[in-house]
This record gives sequence, C-alpha cells and structure tokens, in this order.
Amino acid sequence: MTITGKLKKLFTVISNPLNSFQKSNYIFILSHMRSRSTVLSHILGSNPEIIGYSELQLAYANKLSILNMKVKLMKEFKIKFRNKYLLDKILHNHFSISPRILTNYNPKIIILLRKPEDTLKSLYNLSHKNNLEKFKDTSVALEYYCSRLNEISQFAISNPKKYFLIESDELVTNSDVVLQNLSKWLNLSNPLVTVYSQFKNTGIRRHGDSSANINAGVLKKTPKYNNIEIPSTVFEKAQTSYENCLKTLKQNS
Repeated sequence: MTITGKLKKLFTVISNPLNSFQKSNYIFILSHMRSRSTVLSHILGSNPEIIGYSELQLAYANKLSILNMKVKLMKEFKIKFRNKYLLDKILHNHFSISPRILTNYNPKIIILLRKPEDTLKSLYNLSHKNNLEKFKDTSVALEYYCSRLNEISQFAISNPKKYFLIESDELVTNSDVVLQNLSKWLNLSNPLVTVYSQFKNTGIRRHGDSSANINAGVLKKTPKYNNIEIPSTVFEKAQTSYENCLKTLKQNS
C-alpha cells in the first residue's frame, strides 16, 4: 500500500471510530467462481441487517484484517455498523480465514457449491467474453475448481456444524425455501427475498459477476451454454471432486 493509501485508510478509521472499533457480526460466503455467489451476496447485501455485497479481496488472519474489511465497507456505506452483519465472499484459496478469526469473531459461514459442468462452462464463457487467458485453458479451470473444492472440504472437516450449505441449483429452483432457512439461520428480522438492489460496484470486474445477468435485480436461472463442450477427462475429474466435496459438506453440516 502506498503512503497515500495508508493516509486515506487512517483518515477513514479516525473519522469513523465507532464503526472501526465497536464489535460487529460477520458473514463470509465460501465458494468458487461462477457459483452464483454474486447474486447470493447481492440478496444478502440488500437486506437492511447486512452490509456488503462483493468480493473485498482480503485474507483474514488477525484483527487488522477485520479493520481492513471495515475500512473497505466504510468507503462505500455511510451508515452505522452497529447491530449489523458485515459481509464478504471468498472465492480463492489465498484469501483464507484463520482459526483465530473463527474463534475470536465467530462469523457466520455460508458455503455455496455449484455442479462442475455448469461451473466450467460458465467460467469458459466468461473467460472468452472478458478475454481472460488464464481460464480459456480447461486444465487450468479444472485445477482451480478442484483445488478450491478441496480447500472448502478441509474447512468443513475442521469446522463441523459451523456453516450453512447451499447447493447452487437449489438456490434458483427452490429459492423461497433456501432463503427462508438461511434467514432463520442468520436470525434475521427481515427475511431474505429473491429481489435485490444494485450497488456501486454491481457488474464491475473483480467485485463479482460482470455479466448482464446480475443487473436483472431478481434471482433467476442463467443460460446453460449448451454450445460449449467440456472434454470428458476434465469433466470426470471435476465431477469426482464435486461429489467428494459435497459428501464431506453434508457429513459435517
């Protein structure tokens, strides 16, 4: 971080002492790219009891990490954090949550998992649309998906019964039940609904889904991309990883 960046951060903290230092509640979505995590986080962030809707691109190791989270949210949301959840979603292994954070802050963890065929096709489509060379290679996409699912599995094993599991297809096919159960688990006074707000960074790359779908303002099914072919060897490995992860998540939920 540059000196200018550090000074801006310090100014934000000093200008908002209550938000910066008072105790808050936290929600983390643990998932992978193209899982519908953006629409889920928008639904959550549209609830008046929750602040946040995008990827903050942070790893959570200690108190400073939590302060960094608050600073990022304070830059966009000019409201009091008291008695509200602060939300971030984590889609990559290098943005992890340490055991210290889990113990000291007791955050609510939502795990969102999507089937491999839809995930890989969606990732492949996005890569070509946004010219992301990395994931145009199906072997690279496979490695990301499998390693991410393995990380999520390890989290579940280490933290049994401390997360809420959502299967991505259920989010769109059985929306009302999923959101009702999630609302109860979060103990929200205002139930979650399928419509959501547009925010400052909605649709912007590196903050979540940049496709036109996120601008709909309502949870809906997305295209299947039947024109995209996934090599059978890639699909089989991804399917095995998915089945093993889902089994582990259900056993420990």
